[in-house]
Amino acid sequence: MLALLERLRGKIPDEVFGEPYMSPNSNGSGQDRSLLRGASDLLSAAGCTRDDSTLIGPHGRPLTIEFLDFSTAFTRVTQPFIKNLRLLGIDAQLRIVDAAQYRKRVEDFDFDITTQRLIMSFAPGEELRALFGSKAAGTVGSRNITGISDSAIDSLISEAIAASKREEVVAICRSLDRVLRAKRLWVPQWYKANHWIAHWNVFGHPRHTPKYNPGIIRTWWSTTSK
Repeated sequence: MLALLERLRGKIPDEVFGEPYMSPNSNGSGQDRSLLRGASDLLSAAGCTRDDSTLIGPHGRPLTIEFLDFSTAFTRVTQPFIKNLRLLGIDAQLRIVDAAQYRKRVEDFDFDITTQRLIMSFAPGEELRALFGSKAAGTVGSRNITGISDSAIDSLISEAIAASKREEVVAICRSLDRVLRAKRLWVPQWYKANHWIAHWNVFGHPRHTPKYNPGIIRTWWSTTSK
């Protein structure tokens, strides 16, 4: 993996060669003062200033951000985020639009921030270009909603697609993961390694099931003893 990244040194962030970036952990209160203070310091270092309770960006205008969604399902997630942004002086708002308008705005990349579920296969291939490729960044309606366009990432994607061995794919994708993390393209909401299924306990099922499948219902049977 290091050999892959060394070929791209100078084209990728130096931090890629150290510990991979991890999102900070809060104290769970929903208003972690230490994280807010750290965020304020980062904004100041980037050239932001305060005018009373309003944060002014390096361009001389107040900082604003709009969360776009078509449902209130994630309000419980976005509202605490918005509250903390406002504490920093950023004018953060949540806009709920109808599904058709939402689809159109996402396809046109007409949004500041939105929520998406990132789904990939266990053997990544062409979908890497759709999600992170430079060509997709300029294609209306593509899955590259972050708009990332980077020749180093394109190079890693091409290598992953051309790899002939599983070990090569794993090494290349881990390298790609490090580069993507360093770019701070998204804010992870959560990850859960298990699938929960509620069912009436009158069924039998195979002792051995596919490693990543939550349960193939067609292989279950009714057990009269239950």
